[in-house]
Amino acid sequence: MQNIDGHLALGGNLSTNAANIGNQIPANEVDLALIVGGSIVRFDGGWVGSYDSNNKYVIYGVSKDKNIGAYLDFRKSDFIPIDFVAERTYLHTRPGRYMAVRRYFVCANSG
Repeated sequence: MQNIDGHLALGGNLSTNAANIGNQIPANEVDLALIVGGSIVRFDGGWVGSYDSNNKYVIYGVSKDKNIGAYLDFRKSDFIPIDFVAERTYLHTRPGRYMAVRRYFVCANSG
């Protein structure tokens, strides 16, 4: 995965190496930089958020690898604020497979 300047919501699992996600989000913004509906399988290096405590933490729905750096604030959540099933259905009715939901770039898995 390349660097993503804004928000990212991922319906499945995340596995990446040295990606910076949300580094251009304004420091005073409180929306999450990253939402992962599944598991965080790998996150080697990189950063999440704009180096401000308002938006640098991540929520995930299932699990995360125990080897992820302690400097990253990844929190397990029973509530994921995006309905990825509904978004996937909506995306399949569009000519493209991507759309902005609120201010998130949403990637809905096809499986």
